[in-house]
Amino acid sequence: MKKIIVSAAAAFMMVTACFPGSLTAVKAEETPAPEAPAEEVPAAEPVPMYRLYNPNSGEHFYTANIGERDALIQLYWRYEDFGWYAPKDAGDPVYRLYNSFAGEHHYTLNEAEKNALVEAGWTDEGIGWYSDPAKTVPLYREYNPNAFSCNHNYTTNIKEHEQLIANGWLDEGFAWYALKEGEKDPNPPEMPEPPKPTPPPVDETTDKAHIIYLTFDDGPSKNTRTLLDVLKKYPQVKVSFFVVNQATNYVPLIAEEFQDGHTVAVHSYTHDYKKIYKSTDAYWSDFNKMNDIVEKYTGQRSILFRFPGGSSNTVSRSYSKGIMTTLTKQSKDKGLVYFDWNVSSGDAGETTSTDKVYSNVISGIKSNTKNGRASVVLQHDSKSYSVKAVERIIQWGLQNGYRFLPLSKNSPTAHHHINN
Repeated sequence: MKKIIVSAAAAFMMVTACFPGSLTAVKAEETPAPEAPAEEVPAAEPVPMYRLYNPNSGEHFYTANIGERDALIQLYWRYEDFGWYAPKDAGDPVYRLYNSFAGEHHYTLNEAEKNALVEAGWTDEGIGWYSDPAKTVPLYREYNPNAFSCNHNYTTNIKEHEQLIANGWLDEGFAWYALKEGEKDPNPPEMPEPPKPTPPPVDETTDKAHIIYLTFDDGPSKNTRTLLDVLKKYPQVKVSFFVVNQATNYVPLIAEEFQDGHTVAVHSYTHDYKKIYKSTDAYWSDFNKMNDIVEKYTGQRSILFRFPGGSSNTVSRSYSKGIMTTLTKQSKDKGLVYFDWNVSSGDAGETTSTDKVYSNVISGIKSNTKNGRASVVLQHDSKSYSVKAVERIIQWGLQNGYRFLPLSKNSPTAHHHINN
């Protein structure tokens, strides 16, 4: 039979690793090897011990409390079924302690070890569960000397125990005893979907010359599905959509654009120059209607937008003289950010050739790179021949060391000269 023992070396690592330089290791008292009970012990009611794993810290946690189990699962701890069955309210107490500095729990049957850890600064959380007085199934205790925190493992599984020892863990004997070994939970709780990791923010102030902002006006349209499918093949590539309400059957694609990590910004509700540039009130009414739709599908309003025709358009003169000068000033007062472009694909009237769209974009990017500028590219996902050029543009950019980023309030605005 193995002894329940904490060696001086293990105790030193367990205590001083969490409180370096301030503690003296304390050797816990040795517990004699278990002997067969003199008389039969009444059968105890079994209680399943839930086993959970924190993939971030590497800690295993054990509890008989289903509420505590479920709370940790909601924090994305991994549920590993029943670790073992403990007797309910009978047997020798197993103490539970918590180290607030290392953020880890420790469990022990040894009261001397418990007291030593409490003296060292651990929090005594009381009795976690009980050890089987009949000593039916031993739980092995292992210690990882290479872990950042005091990382112990407890298991009834001999194969798991032997594998850990083979991997360099220290065998610390039997921790306590279970009524029976663990097993699969017949009614496991529903596991929440882990949140998607948030990528680190990109510094848009460094190496601007190798940043490309692909932007698409006048969608969603029948071509937007094709574009989104292309973009899904390149998860490191994000773009920006300046949306309208023209092809209403495709407007729900705004939600997918947003969910895929692209920027969704306002272009226009009607895209009717005569209506929107009739007056400033008419413009902002159109803007707000489109932003209502953006909010419907993304859950938030956008502060980013692009004027139909760009801020340099002259068509607005026909409807209201000086309106662009006024609107650009008002947008700043409203806390909005408008974008023009410094690379034109030519897809809005110059060409209907995919090859020409591609060459126009690459030529414009090269010119900006030479002059140390980021490239804000204008395309239209309402034009199928323009969408067909996107994958080639992405491939060229990635092969030549460019990053494709979505626009944000801090991105270069590529403003044009105001002509009205």
